[in-house]
Amino acid sequence: MQKILNSENTIYIDDRENNIIASLLKKEGFDIIKKRILVADFVLGKDTAVERKTARDFARSIVDKRLFKQLREMKESYHNSLVVVEGEIDEMYGENIHPNAIRGALLSVVFDYGVPVFFSRGLEETAEILVVLKKRLSKKKKEISIRKSRKAMGLYEKQLWFLEGLPNIGRTIAKNILDEFRTIKKFVNANEREMLNVKKLGKKKIKEIREILEKKSKKK
Repeated sequence: MQKILNSENTIYIDDRENNIIASLLKKEGFDIIKKRILVADFVLGKDTAVERKTARDFARSIVDKRLFKQLREMKESYHNSLVVVEGEIDEMYGENIHPNAIRGALLSVVFDYGVPVFFSRGLEETAEILVVLKKRLSKKKKEISIRKSRKAMGLYEKQLWFLEGLPNIGRTIAKNILDEFRTIKKFVNANEREMLNVKKLGKKKIKEIREILEKKSKKK
């Protein structure tokens, strides 16, 4: 099993891969490291691998069973795997393999191995796919809100749920409010200066909250 760990801006490329893709990725500002990768062509993030194949090579790899061996090794080494096929599906035909075998293999890749397949028109589009994927992996995971469900909540979770109902208040700020004031009542009764002690709760958010709490609503 081979495992490569990345920094946020680094993409590892197998040293046998096409240099055009490496150049395109460099232009996008990524740090490119070329080295021998045993189970894929590209490694992005700490747990994502991408295999690139031309349409004809994809067909050949079905015939010699190489494709499924590669998929097993990718799945063993990396949590997330992706196959990019360059070219049209028609290009796979004529490799001494029946079209239904091609279709069956594609379905097997997705459903039996759980690996998505992307089709690309060429090297440039493959590079674009890698750029989008890398940027997506680099984004911080959004905070998970507990707003939608109150099942089996304790008091603290119910307090968070209540505070998340205020404008632009996510879970992190809701927790910061409770850390600062301990109770919702103390927060509601606090003045602007006191509210500013809450981390990540700026004047704009405070103004919106105070409008909700203090202004009389107008009947429609």
